[in-house]
Amino acid sequence: MTQKPPVFRKPSRKPREEPPGLDAFAAGAPPALGVSPPAAPAPPVSEPAAVTAPAEESETHGMNVRFTTSEKDTIERLAAKEERSQHQIIKRLLRPVLEGARSSLDG
Repeated sequence: MTQKPPVFRKPSRKPREEPPGLDAFAAGAPPALGVSPPAAPAPPVSEPAAVTAPAEESETHGMNVRFTTSEKDTIERLAAKEERSQHQIIKRLLRPVLEGARSSLDG
């Protein structure tokens, strides 16, 4: 006599219950349980004109760069000291080097 293979059945699921007060929260009511809503994000820090790319080069492209731990720490410390993003710090430091390299290639 041969046995039939067992039939796999998905476990039954109860419908997901929404937490109480979700509809009121979605409609704009303040959150329950004494939790205050998050503060509005701070306005972005504008870059100085010397760091802003010329209009003809306004198209941007992404690139991944790997740094050693000490290089990354230095970038983090500079960003914290100047209250700027790490991205802005790298752009400020790298742009003059690239412009010098471009002029030596063109020259």
